[in-house]
Formats: sequence, structure tokens, C-alpha cells
Amino acid sequence: MYPLRSAHAPPYPLIALLAGALALLALYRFLLRLRRDRVVADTPLARLRSAAQGYVKVTGRALPADPAPAAAPLSALARLGPEAILLFLFPGVLFSIVHETSVGENELPDWPDFWEIAARLANSLWLLVAGAIFAAPVALALRLAGCDSLAMLRGGAGARCWTAFAVAAALGTLLAIFAFGATGAYESGWLSFRLDLHLEALLRLRARVLPTWLALVALFAAAEILSLLLRPIPLLGLVADHALSAYALFTGAHLVGLLFRRGRAILDPLYLGAPGR
Repeated sequence: MYPLRSAHAPPYPLIALLAGALALLALYRFLLRLRRDRVVADTPLARLRSAAQGYVKVTGRALPADPAPAAAPLSALARLGPEAILLFLFPGVLFSIVHETSVGENELPDWPDFWEIAARLANSLWLLVAGAIFAAPVALALRLAGCDSLAMLRGGAGARCWTAFAVAAALGTLLAIFAFGATGAYESGWLSFRLDLHLEALLRLRARVLPTWLALVALFAAAEILSLLLRPIPLLGLVADHALSAYALFTGAHLVGLLFRRGRAILDPLYLGAPGR
């Protein structure tokens, strides 16, 4: 167990006040729903062909009017909720795993201080930069090849587009490994922008980074396959989906940290000597 640590005591009176306000709001919403349920329960059934006025209760079986599944307008936002939480909370932990592993530690680091909002947002920004470094070669390759990304999503692209995508995605992943690893190992977010250093590190450590790249691809592919297999199971599928995602992220950060630990003789002079770090 790794307890949450904070340099500042949380404002307990404010937390109690907010909890009381939420409890009152929940009670109000409960009574409002209960009143509506009683109105429905006391309303007699009506035929659809009749011209009923006011509240109407009908029973039957509804069929979709379109072959495509109907989705509520906020369904996409509900699916993005867990990803948004992970994007805010996990980057600091991932960078800490990389740093601790790169200096020789193999245990999970302490959780970051959740009250340091600016630091958590900065960590999320550096992680987004690493993602942009992955996406940039892919977008450039598809544009040079004259491929339409929307057509690829619909399955209408040819072998040339998919070949360009695969090669660019492999290069982008390799560069993103060094952008992510340098930010965590040397605790400097500005290093994530140094694409020139990442290219040089890739060329000088190409024999060591390829096994790490293959391990990362296999790790995330296995996690995604298991998640797809377990997702149809109610409740268990949701828990397994998030657990597998967290395991893949933590293990991937550890693998990147191992790469920087074993390549310190080459990477330290390269990144530590960079101006502005």
C-alpha cells in the first residue's frame, strides 16, 4: 500500500460543508423523482390512438426507426469521463515511474500531491507533447502519400496508405518513447520538445530501443485484446478494462525507465548537456 501524501492539510470544514450541500441536493432530487414516480403510478394506461391530455402512460415494445443504434447526446462524453480523469491523475505517476526506474529503483513511487493542480496540468501537457510527437510523423506521411484519414477509418484506403501509416506510426512511437522518457528521467518537461535530441538518441540507441518498442507494442496489444474479450461482461468488463489500461501504462513506463537506465552512458551527456533543460 502506498498512502496518499500531501504537503498541505486539506480544508476539512470546507469538505464537510460541500458534503452536506451534496447530501441535501441528493435528498431533494430523490424526493422529486419519487413524486414523479407516484404521478406515473397513479396514471391509468391510455391507447396511442386516443387523444389523451396531460400525463400519458403507455405500455408496449418500441423498435428503432433506423438501423444504426440510438445514442444519447452525452453518451460520448460519458465514455470520455474515465479517460479525462486518467489524463489528469496518471501523468505524474507515469513520469515518476520512469524517473525512479532510470535511477535504479524498481518499486512504485509515491503518489503525487493531488493538491498541486499546476504541476498535474503541466504533467498532462508534457504527456500530450509526447503524443503529438507520435502523431506528427503519421499526419505528415499520410499527407505526402495523398491519403485521406477519414477514408482509412472507413476501410476505403489502399495498401499504399496503410504502409505509409505503419512506417510513420513506428517512427512516431520510437520518438515518443524518448520524449516521454527524457521528460520523466531528467524531470524536465522542456526536453519533450527537443525532437533533434530524440532523433539522435534513437540513432545512437537503435539496438536497445527496438526490443523496448516491440515489448511496448506487445503489451498494449495484449491489454487491448483482453479488454475487448472481457468488455461484454457486465461490471467485470468495465473493471477489467480500466485495470488492464492502468497495468499497461505502469508497465510501459517501467520499460521506458529501464531503457534510460541501461543507456545512461549515452543519454546523460546528450540530454543533460542540452541548453534550457
